[in-house]
Amino acid sequence: MTARRLLVDTNVWGAELDPSKDPLRHRYARHLVGAAPAIAAQTVAELRYGALVAGWGQRRLVQLDSLVHRAVVIPVDDTLILP
Repeated sequence: MTARRLLVDTNVWGAELDPSKDPLRHRYARHLVGAAPAIAAQTVAELRYGALVAGWGQRRLVQLDSLVHRAVVIPVDDTLILP
């Protein structure tokens, strides 16, 4: 059986990297069980921009890259945004 693909929002996917967002992470955790997470290329850009602006060090940037690589990154096109 193939896991269902689930598109995850930037705030939810990135919550793992910010302890202040634990409530958000826990609220959505059950939806990710058994799912194959996908994030839009836009999410990667938003997460990396946030890390750049915040001046993250090497250790946190490695954590970010690890998080990004746990999902399938999909391009933003009409297939993604239209029902």
